[in-house]
Amino acid sequence: MNTISSLVQLMRLLQLPQARKRIPGCVTSHSGFSLVEVTLALGIVAFGLIAIFGLLPSGLNLVRESAEEATAVNIMGSIASRLQAGKNLPSGTTPIELYYDGEGLELPSASSGEAEYLAVIGLQGTNLPRMATIRVFSPANNSSRSVETIIVLKEPRN
Repeated sequence: MNTISSLVQLMRLLQLPQARKRIPGCVTSHSGFSLVEVTLALGIVAFGLIAIFGLLPSGLNLVRESAEEATAVNIMGSIASRLQAGKNLPSGTTPIELYYDGEGLELPSASSGEAEYLAVIGLQGTNLPRMATIRVFSPANNSSRSVETIIVLKEPRN
């Protein structure tokens, strides 16, 4: 008897739930989730994961396209700076084609096979001020996407 009372006191000290007395013929309630609840919860989680994984490829495509467009804009800005500085400014109106790699570095020609961007520079007029149209295509072998700007070339500042 002394052992039982010491166990009860120990359980109270440790704040452990006391064992319930079973009464024959009485239904006891158990806490927990039923199989139906678990299955339903797993179905909802699976539906959410499938939706997220379905959006992942389109999100990755948007990231890739925006990086390509940012590189094209940087190339366009570099060309515009060179033209406005008056460096290697051609005198004719024939369009000029320049090729760039994936990092935006100019390539000597398109035959190297590394060209990912094509820049076409169209100059109008022969005297200053002149208007220049710069279009950068990505990818270089397919003109599906491009960025374009128009700049006015004036006398270079000293």
